[in-house]
Formats: sequence, C-alpha cells, structure tokens
Amino acid sequence: MAAMSSNPGFWAAGLLGGQANQRASRRRLVVTPCVLYDHERRHIGLVRDISATGLFAYSDFTPGIGETLRVVLTEHIEGVTKTVSCTGIVVRVETKAVGAATGIALKVGGYEAA
Repeated sequence: MAAMSSNPGFWAAGLLGGQANQRASRRRLVVTPCVLYDHERRHIGLVRDISATGLFAYSDFTPGIGETLRVVLTEHIEGVTKTVSCTGIVVRVETKAVGAATGIALKVGGYEAA
C-alpha cells in the first residue's frame, strides 16, 4: 500500500464544513461502508464521521477500550473506486440499546491508499 499523509483523502476533502467541537482536528460527516478487523475477525460497519486523526463507525461487535482495530473504507465516486485503510486505537464505545449497532470511536495516526 502506498502511504498517504495523515489526511483521510477524498472523505476529508470538505473538512472545513465539519462540525464545531473540541477535537484535535475537524471531522466530516459521511455515510461510508467499511470493514473492521478485530484480531483478524472481519466485521461489517458504517463510518459516520471521519477526520485526519480519527473516525467513528457503527458495527455489530463491541471492542474494548485501548484495543487496536484495522479499518478498510471503500467508496465508489463517479465510476472510480477508492480504498483507504487505517489502524486505530479504540477510545470510546457507545452501546445505546439491545440489538442496536455499537458505536466505535478510533484514534487514527494516518491513512493509507490501496
């Protein structure tokens, strides 16, 4: 994989329009499918927001705080498929209701293009 800067690429192109908050970098709301790998187990997820330093996704499993996950995002834009991957540390887990998807916040050091 070719290394990218700490910029999440095409998903972060509009970060100036991100939400105001106290995070280290601005985030961009997205709805992008992803695959999360937890100790080589594969889980399907949906990214809700992304920034240069992290992302928040929903999935069908509940990782532990401090656990390292690998995330692969693929998006199809105007006939072009782009894939970006990253490794991040779980910093927050949200479980709202029984049967609902688990929210997973990851701190990410950078992104790589495939």
